[in-house]
Amino acid sequence: MLRAAAIGTLEAIGSRGLQPASAGLRAALKQPEATVRQKAAEALGKLRPASPETKAALTQALQDDAPEVQKAASEALLKLAQPPTD
Repeated sequence: MLRAAAIGTLEAIGSRGLQPASAGLRAALKQPEATVRQKAAEALGKLRPASPETKAALTQALQDDAPEVQKAASEALLKLAQPPTD
């Protein structure tokens, strides 16, 4: 649960701390808890511009054992492929 809360904090940092936040979120994609991996993928889909490392990590997450992580990674990649709405 603590790791999932940390994901929210990293997401809130957003573009102000994009590099450190995205590195932490990419690391969270490798955590044992599926909920943490899912939240990390969702948060990565909101951080723009996405680095090649982020896109690669999300692409790898498409092969995750947990369907909810696969779905979150897929949705994140789709969001990142679209023009920003800001």
